[in-house]
Amino acid sequence: MGKQTKLSSPQERLELILLGIGRQQTVEHLCKQAGVSRELFYRWMKLVQAAALRVLEAKLPGPKTLSPFPEK
Repeated sequence: MGKQTKLSSPQERLELILLGIGRQQTVEHLCKQAGVSRELFYRWMKLVQAAALRVLEAKLPGPKTLSPFPEK
C-alpha cells in the first residue's frame, strides 16, 4: 500500500471527526477517503472528546480570580 497522507488542517480533521460521529458514512470509508488510518482517526476523536469535556465543565458563578503567576 502507498504512503498515506494526513489531513492538512485542524478544520479538515474536525470535519472528518464530525462525519464519523454523525455516522453518515462508516469510519472505515471516511478514513480511506481521507487517507488516514482508523487508529489515527480514533486518536483524534479521543482528543476532541477530551477538549469538549473541558469546555463544557460547569463553572462556578461569580468573579474569576487571577493567578499571580501567568501560566506558560
